[in-house]
Amino acid sequence: MNLKDIKNQFPVWHGWYGRFLPKDKSAIILDAGCGRGGMVNWLQNKGYSNTEGIDINREKIDEGTGLGVKNIHHGDALSFLKNKNDYYDRVFLVDVLDYLTKEETLNLLEEIFKSLKKDGIVVIRGVNAESPVGRLRNAHFGERVDITEQSIKTALSGIGFREPGAYPVRPVVHGMKSFIRHCLWRIIEIGLKLYRLIETGSSAGIFTQNVIIVGRK
Repeated sequence: MNLKDIKNQFPVWHGWYGRFLPKDKSAIILDAGCGRGGMVNWLQNKGYSNTEGIDINREKIDEGTGLGVKNIHHGDALSFLKNKNDYYDRVFLVDVLDYLTKEETLNLLEEIFKSLKKDGIVVIRGVNAESPVGRLRNAHFGERVDITEQSIKTALSGIGFREPGAYPVRPVVHGMKSFIRHCLWRIIEIGLKLYRLIETGSSAGIFTQNVIIVGRK
């Protein structure tokens, strides 16, 4: 992987997460579980200079640092957040809960809640257990949590987060191929909604293999 590979993801991340970014470019943002720091680099390139990342995998941090990604740290996110009360404007938690147990998930979400400023937002992405295509559900070995829209919303509300919302992770249009994928997915989505309507009487639901859940402090 190189910086070009990371930058190729910028339009996709903008499509998925751009709506959740603060207008103030001086906002303090954390990517918890940042891996090589790709999203940190994206946010810094968008002008959010007070963005940092934390990841427990030293090899990934070293690789990201070697690529020139700034402000990424090796360590445990839970320990990293201690004593950082009312500090962050945004915390991203992307593909992290898929590796955690229920207890670890709740402990981390509680620490994130403490670390956020008033009206701060946590943005979570994880495998959607309600997707009819469950290929990602068994992608990780271990005693992990299956995420559903309702389960994470309930967890966030119980901790104190307000207005939890859920969003599909659809193909993002950034070229002709992705445009075709996006259009085909919307057709499939209509079919899945019809299936849900016939079975349950309601077409509501998120059918993408991943789901984004957002909560406000």
